[in-house]
Amino acid sequence: MPRITKAQVVDSLYVATEQDRIEWQPTAEAQQFIATFGPKWSVVISRSFNIAFAPQPLTTLFVMKSDGEALLQVQDSDDPRLRELHEMARRRALKIDDDLTDFLNEVDKPPK
Repeated sequence: MPRITKAQVVDSLYVATEQDRIEWQPTAEAQQFIATFGPKWSVVISRSFNIAFAPQPLTTLFVMKSDGEALLQVQDSDDPRLRELHEMARRRALKIDDDLTDFLNEVDKPPK
């Protein structure tokens, strides 16, 4: 059986998110988002800010089974695309582009 690399997993998630094929949802934790795939798997991506341990935020992705077992953990030190994947997940989960569209519609209104 071929060994699946962290890069392959990130590639698939990145492309699927970019193509709007993943429904990311916010979790109860700030800066953490989850996507589920059938009844068996989920992906959690989070960004944490711990100035004491790292001057930059740490982005971590977990691929998990439904029983909570982590199959894979990827950090932005493994793949710098995680930061952008987190931002895409955040924008989709919080529907930020919808809000920005509404905002720009207000800005672009003709003066009264």
